[in-house]
Amino acid sequence: MTRRTGLWAASLLLFAVLLAFHVMSPLVLDDYGFLARLEKASDILAMSVHQYFTWDGRITGYILNHCILFMPTAAANILLALSQLGLVWVMAMHVLGRDWKERVTGVHLLGIACLLWLSIPNVGQAFFWKTGTPYITFPTLFLLLLWPYRALAEWGEYRARAFYALIPLAVFCGLGDFHETVAAAILIAAMSAWAMRQSGRWRVLPFIPPVLLLVCFAVIYKAPGNMVRIQGLNPEFINRAWFDGPLEHLAGQGMIQAYFAWEYALAALALFVLLRRDTGSTRPPGSPLVMAGAFFLLAQAAQMVFMFSPSPAARAYTASAIFMIVAALILFDQARTHTADRWKTPFRIFWAAASAVCLAGLVTTGIMYAETSAYAGAVEKLAREARPGSDIEVPPAPYCVGPYLFYGRENGIQADPEDWANEQFAACFKLRSIKLIHERFDLVSGDQAAGAFQGTVDGSELTFRYTPAGENAALPFYLAFPMDPETFWQKHGAPFLDGQAQDSSLFRYGLRLNYDHIHPGKTSGPGGIQGHAVLPSPDLATRGYIVHYRGDEDAVAAVVPLRVKAGRQFADRARGSALMQKWGERQ
Repeated sequence: MTRRTGLWAASLLLFAVLLAFHVMSPLVLDDYGFLARLEKASDILAMSVHQYFTWDGRITGYILNHCILFMPTAAANILLALSQLGLVWVMAMHVLGRDWKERVTGVHLLGIACLLWLSIPNVGQAFFWKTGTPYITFPTLFLLLLWPYRALAEWGEYRARAFYALIPLAVFCGLGDFHETVAAAILIAAMSAWAMRQSGRWRVLPFIPPVLLLVCFAVIYKAPGNMVRIQGLNPEFINRAWFDGPLEHLAGQGMIQAYFAWEYALAALALFVLLRRDTGSTRPPGSPLVMAGAFFLLAQAAQMVFMFSPSPAARAYTASAIFMIVAALILFDQARTHTADRWKTPFRIFWAAASAVCLAGLVTTGIMYAETSAYAGAVEKLAREARPGSDIEVPPAPYCVGPYLFYGRENGIQADPEDWANEQFAACFKLRSIKLIHERFDLVSGDQAAGAFQGTVDGSELTFRYTPAGENAALPFYLAFPMDPETFWQKHGAPFLDGQAQDSSLFRYGLRLNYDHIHPGKTSGPGGIQGHAVLPSPDLATRGYIVHYRGDEDAVAAVVPLRVKAGRQFADRARGSALMQKWGERQ
């Protein structure tokens, strides 16, 4: 097989695998916030600004995410697969250096693809989480396209127009995600400083884009909504010193990162080996260490896909193990055949040590998966014996279970996690597929004095018009659909009867639709507020609430429960999980 044929074969294989993963990616809770129908394209920008103040500072990431999922499904899947294949090629350009066109092979593409999958979480979240993929894929692709810095470090070339063009690109990328921006800024600043020191000529312009990256990092890091998100959705942290919450968040991730130090070491070793492949290259001697260090920082800044995938552990473990094994084999081949004699013995020792750590990591991960499966079975057994609408007492979980075991909150069964970490991850559980019976039914507000609500649910599509009355007409509101409605109503129904509820965190584990998410800029006028949304499950609408609040969403002023008009309920529906099916058979 010629080198050209190998490149085509590797590219087509990677594209086919990535496309298949995207096709099989399930929609999970976060995805539905991107699927609301919009009246015009400017609504996306309005929603991204709203996102900045209420949930997340990643403005361009949010815009890209919404655009991708707003596209036809087939087109979105193809675009995402192509973008990730492009990311692999761009990484190959950087890794192989000056003569990359003559040196790149299909083996390089496969190895780089595996390492990217392992070390950058949302690249590897294809097959797991649809909106998780574009959040990091596209900002990473743009950041790696900072090619003039590679040229500056490799050949000492300086082209002012290229750096001027990178200024808006740096702003766009910096506002896209905070996982890579610091690592990218350090990398390009270090490469520029090294090249300028060698040439003896210092210029300011090449340092402007990395400075802008850091400024944009500070902008999204300090976003009001992001401070809520990164501090674990706990309102108690909001008024604390600006660094307290993030430090606690990072401290909590330290143990998780330690579990995957072997993958980070493998990624750093891979980049170092590939960079040293051609010992006759005139590349600067510091370049391999700079690139390997940057890749290591990039991996450290990201959260591993295996730990944070909203997917069953079996899928995450299997995919990560396969990609890790392929990467290790390619590394061994590179170290064995493309290294100078004086480096072969150290590399073999290093590869053997890395392989031992890698094998230990696989065994540890397998044990974690086995413990998770056993624990999930115990929880499922308890859930089977519980009545719908009742609480179940979950036994203490092994530490490794917490980060990636997601408790189902369907049909009124609430499995309360025992600690803070489990509680946070429980909010991101994977929704099961539900076969919908497309029978229309109407919704009316339970308290007509609070306002007139008329809604229709057709399948999973909710269309509504709401005209608030009384003092509610001057208050903003959102629609909330708790995922554990029966337990929610039993525990918190009484305070809502007189409209005095003060804790909107009760809706944390449900689907929240702000009216300005659905139609930005709409106000409570005489014609009412119209909205359209896609619900993950049609029966959620039967237990929904209209929540009016004052000032911020935590100051609830009135809660109006929605009710199904008599005689128009679902005749039947197919439950999506085996557990729900067994409950139905028992009833």
